[in-house]
Amino acid sequence: MEIETREEVEREHLPRAKYHYITTSQQNPIPPMRLTLRSLLDAGLHHPGTVGSIQLQGSRSSPDAFVQVEGLGYAVRLDGQIVAINSSPIAALRPPATWWRFACPHCGRSCTLLYRLDEHAQPWRCRVCAGLKRRRPPPSIAALMRAEKDLAASRAVPAERQRYERGRAWLKRLAERELAVKRLEREVARSLASRRR
Repeated sequence: MEIETREEVEREHLPRAKYHYITTSQQNPIPPMRLTLRSLLDAGLHHPGTVGSIQLQGSRSSPDAFVQVEGLGYAVRLDGQIVAINSSPIAALRPPATWWRFACPHCGRSCTLLYRLDEHAQPWRCRVCAGLKRRRPPPSIAALMRAEKDLAASRAVPAERQRYERGRAWLKRLAERELAVKRLEREVARSLASRRR
């Protein structure tokens, strides 16, 4: 698959900038089921008065692989346990966007993944409270993640010259943006070539 344009690279690969590599804890050899914030927001179940169910990730299809969700506005009820959802505007992005995060019910830490530990009275925990450790991704994925992060950082400010910006600084920023796009194209091509082998 050839990479044709920068727009194709940005459209196809930038939304998948987050890769989660979680190892199991020593106490629990089977990784627990998890709920992603993205699946909750995509289903629209964070709005007040909405009720539904979401399939959990990291499990086989079974009755236990779903969670009942009730939207409460700035919180959700997950199988009876209330979990707060924090939101804050990202002013640097145009058009403005909102940064959404779960607040871990156990420690209050901001996270985008919650894990269900069935042996506890309050089963929903963040990665740290669940006792899971993060391991490093493979080098090819790490390079792709860095390239996507650099491109996202360069796109945080619009391409037009800002009022406060000097001419040379603006041209340098545009050149860095072009380099970030080329770096991402190169890493995507390298990743696709390694998959074909």
